[in-house]
Amino acid sequence: MRAPRGWMPNASRATAIATLALVTACAPPPGGDTAPEPDSAGAGGPATASVAAEGDLRVALTAGPARARAPIDFTLEVANAGGSEALLDFPDGQRFDFEVLDGGAAVWRWAADMFFPQVLGRERIPPGESIEWSARLEAGLPAGEYLIRGTLTTRPPVEVEVTLTVPESTGDPPP
Repeated sequence: MRAPRGWMPNASRATAIATLALVTACAPPPGGDTAPEPDSAGAGGPATASVAAEGDLRVALTAGPARARAPIDFTLEVANAGGSEALLDFPDGQRFDFEVLDGGAAVWRWAADMFFPQVLGRERIPPGESIEWSARLEAGLPAGEYLIRGTLTTRPPVEVEVTLTVPESTGDPPP
């Protein structure tokens, strides 16, 4: 026997309702955009930026410090400044991603060659606490200016961008 058209099991219905609630809550307020202009790091210093997400959540990206061809660390932090537990729903096992762009072209993406479990996921953040995810670009980057994008892979995803300046090498060994 076939299920009637438009019918979905209770678990799928609950998932659809939760996804709709997250999409609605993460949408920017009417007449405004929650994404700031990318911040910039001085000569090789760390670059940071944050963006408001659902309710009292803030998503922050830190990139660097940077030296030519030295490893670069990236951190994405989701902080709950509210008075109640925050729930983050994910469409699969991936929680975050980092991407490095040079003139609009992607030169590195953390998750490019990875596979993630194809199961729904959830992270809980108690009031006043945060979750952090980190990655490292071992090969580093040549001197130049790059746009770094950190993505919280919820649906819809939340993106934060910073501009990172990698200075010419000074000849000192990397830290």
